[in-house]
Amino acid sequence: MLRPRGGFTLLEVLIVLTVLAALAALSWPTVRRTMDRSDLLSAAKELRATLLEARLEAIESGRVGRFCYRPGTGTFQTALQAAVDDDPVRLAAARDSDAREGGAPPREGSLPAGVSFQSPPRRQSPAGPNPGLEVPDEQGWSEPILLHPNGRTSNARIRLEGRRGYTIQLTLRGLTGTAAIGPVEQVRQEEEEG
Repeated sequence: MLRPRGGFTLLEVLIVLTVLAALAALSWPTVRRTMDRSDLLSAAKELRATLLEARLEAIESGRVGRFCYRPGTGTFQTALQAAVDDDPVRLAAARDSDAREGGAPPREGSLPAGVSFQSPPRRQSPAGPNPGLEVPDEQGWSEPILLHPNGRTSNARIRLEGRRGYTIQLTLRGLTGTAAIGPVEQVRQEEEEG
């Protein structure tokens, strides 16, 4: 006598697949939020590494390093300057002329896809706030963040924006040159609607 084989009917398989698809659809928003937060935190860590690398290069070369970015995009650049100059107008002009004057040409970089720089907040120099340094130059670059050969830097706050309104702030401390990453935050829905 033949024993009937054990197995599943087509209807049973379809029911299980439907339940699995429903569970996946319900959990996807949570998974996506976690991935977006993780991507933004990774971008902030990469940016911190870039800033610390540029600071180390300034220390080793004995020249002032410069970091600036284009708000609303993920583009940034680092370079070593030929001379020290704190005047914002000359700093912006130095970005294009350093290669001719013995400075290194700027190195461009970019943040991961989906992450961009927000418009810069007011930056404070060691002497206090300097409202003249809060607006990007005419070519769309932020005011340069200086990385001095003695290890000091400009005080700066760089805010990154990711998908779904998530933001994170990287704070550069001038006296010590350390870079700290804040928590990932999300803009509230009411703020977006209003």
